[in-house]
Amino acid sequence: MGNVSDFHLLKATELKCSKPMENQKNDRFYFSFLYDWKELNSCSDSSGNPAGEDLNGNVVISIKNCSGDTIPLFEGKTKSVKISLEEGKAHIHRLAIMENSPGENGSAYTLLFTPEGPMVPPTLAPFELPFHFYNDADNQRKMSELSKKKDDLTTADHADKELFNTYGQLLGVLTSLHIAASNKETSIRKELHRKNMESAQTIPHFDRLITEKRAEIEKIMKAPRRVCSLQDHYKGQQDVLGMVGHLAFVQDDNAAWVISWHIHGDMDCVITKTTEAAKRIYDDTRGRQQVMALDSVYVHPGNRPLPHIGSGCMLFDPPGNPVFARDLLRYTEDRDRDIAFKNILGETILIDDLDSANNYRKAVVQKKKPCPTILTRQGDRVSSRGKFGGKNNKAPPIETLKVFGAPLPSHYYLLKDHIVLLTQQRSALEKVDQAAKDRDLHLNYMKSPELRRKVQVMEERKKQLEEIETQLVSTPGRPLKRALDNAGEPSGINPKRSSRDPRLRSTNPT
Repeated sequence: MGNVSDFHLLKATELKCSKPMENQKNDRFYFSFLYDWKELNSCSDSSGNPAGEDLNGNVVISIKNCSGDTIPLFEGKTKSVKISLEEGKAHIHRLAIMENSPGENGSAYTLLFTPEGPMVPPTLAPFELPFHFYNDADNQRKMSELSKKKDDLTTADHADKELFNTYGQLLGVLTSLHIAASNKETSIRKELHRKNMESAQTIPHFDRLITEKRAEIEKIMKAPRRVCSLQDHYKGQQDVLGMVGHLAFVQDDNAAWVISWHIHGDMDCVITKTTEAAKRIYDDTRGRQQVMALDSVYVHPGNRPLPHIGSGCMLFDPPGNPVFARDLLRYTEDRDRDIAFKNILGETILIDDLDSANNYRKAVVQKKKPCPTILTRQGDRVSSRGKFGGKNNKAPPIETLKVFGAPLPSHYYLLKDHIVLLTQQRSALEKVDQAAKDRDLHLNYMKSPELRRKVQVMEERKKQLEEIETQLVSTPGRPLKRALDNAGEPSGINPKRSSRDPRLRSTNPT
């Protein structure tokens, strides 16, 4: 392969090989020396003298025998090779030992890189690169084959470990999913038990229960029920709540009758959140539709107590079961609707009968407190000024009025809640069953003969790998897979010979 090495001969301490950077050629590996750098990026030799970037001359490459007299020769039967040194850098294009070179098989030698030139400090020591020399082709082939086999076995061993690690992780995930699904199903079952609702154990049982509850709901929906007969064409428009008659329900027939009569002039009023929305409806109907914008309405914050209560104490024993009329309205928790009915009904009170209404009003006034309008379940009205009787203070028959609708019975909402919980539990039970099946399937596979065979193969690979490593360690000097090769400036080295000569091997590749 082609190699280019930049030898910065400035107190070199280590040779490193790296892949090309983005701005370098990608057809070669790059070798470079590391140096001891001083302050301001100036470099010095071992005596502290400046050395480096401006050096010109040559680098003489020679071989030193560490243990004997026989020294291998470079191509051309030379003992040294000279490389030009320019601006402190020497580009080694190609370096190879001659064919049938002298040398002791398996012995350690050292390459010496010695700078020469007029500006080279005498204290600048040569760089040394140890290597092992081999002239046994069979031994080299064997080492190469062992190294390749080791690489293949190492790769396969790593893949085996990754595979079994994945199996273990998958088992943990499937176990966690099964536990989570079981906990969810148990939680829903406890909720059903807490609400005294029937539960089930199997999917068919759940389906039968849900079907029964839905049939009950359908029966309730078809049963006769009081409804508001007003036609609301505005509900659903932007910033529109709807007509007053459709914004709430009243359970008790008598209460719905008298309250609807009391505010009959407001029952078809359209409540909007903004003045802009109210003005839009007003313009569209040419002023025929009455509207109320809540952004222009002020009501007293909080809830005042009934007049017979003061400072948290009963001022007198009230007759007729008095309640605020607005407290009998049922609607979703909506602050806007609360504001609307506080504004329309105010502090109006509902009481059982006219006698109770007059006695209640009298007792409140005697306590030096104002008394709001009182309605009775018999259709009477006592105004806040104390006036009662006459046609204007008696509600007409309910058939002649636009009244609030009746809410669905509480059993309807219990059935809806029951269906929701049953559906959730059914889904949770399905997930429990599926998670258990997935986990059991994976466990069975992990215990299968196929996986046991994989374990056996993995163990055999480990043993082979250990044996090969033992052979490689017991063989003196492990050869490098590549030698310096290819490229560069003229150096007097014959370029015909490949640098893959197996007899030149470094003992410390990096």
